[in-house]
Amino acid sequence: MLAGIADLGMEVPIKISIVTNAFNQGKYLEAAMTSVLSQDWPDVEYLVVDPGVQTALRYPKAAAIYADGYMSNAEGKIVARVISTRFSAKKFVYGGALVLQQSTFYRADAFRAVGGFNCENRTSWDAEILLDMALRDMSLVHVPGYWSVFRIHPESITGSQRMADESRKTHARYFQEVIGREKEPLDSVSAKLALGYTLLTEPRGLVARIRDFMGSPNINLSLCDSRDTRLPSQSGDK
Repeated sequence: MLAGIADLGMEVPIKISIVTNAFNQGKYLEAAMTSVLSQDWPDVEYLVVDPGVQTALRYPKAAAIYADGYMSNAEGKIVARVISTRFSAKKFVYGGALVLQQSTFYRADAFRAVGGFNCENRTSWDAEILLDMALRDMSLVHVPGYWSVFRIHPESITGSQRMADESRKTHARYFQEVIGREKEPLDSVSAKLALGYTLLTEPRGLVARIRDFMGSPNINLSLCDSRDTRLPSQSGDK
């Protein structure tokens, strides 16, 4: 490409922005991305968008749609499966609900209706917005499938636990907001019951924990294709 520009006596432009809209064309995505990335342009901004339109259309009233994912270590090796659960405000404050943020997508109007993320929350802003939606009786839909990879490393909030005290205070605020009082000693029993109920009524998470305890998942993400529910759509750390 650059050679062609030089032959025409033209100067190389500063930047080209390219957007690939996958629109449920996952099995062709690698070839499209390779074609773009193999060019010799010096300054390219490349955006890949997969709107997941089929899932969104299936749940038109959902304020948020979320799925499951994988946990990886600092080197990128998959070490565990993360299975999200059904979410309710009361289950969440008692520790019986889990939603993987990296596999969560919000409807724009619902996101704006609750005021977006709480910028003052430095530990669990992703959980707080789901809590806000649940308290407004908005629909939160769990779709089984592995949509993302969550990397844990020593510098991340989760991996370092450097903000553990602030996190406990934030969750105490959640509890008081939902239950209307501060935590009491007996609430620890209720928390164990809530977790046990979730594991028994939503056994995918329990099965995944047992399988991962017996041995780390042997998963090669590069071999996943669009027909495989293990295909991650995004990655991140926290």
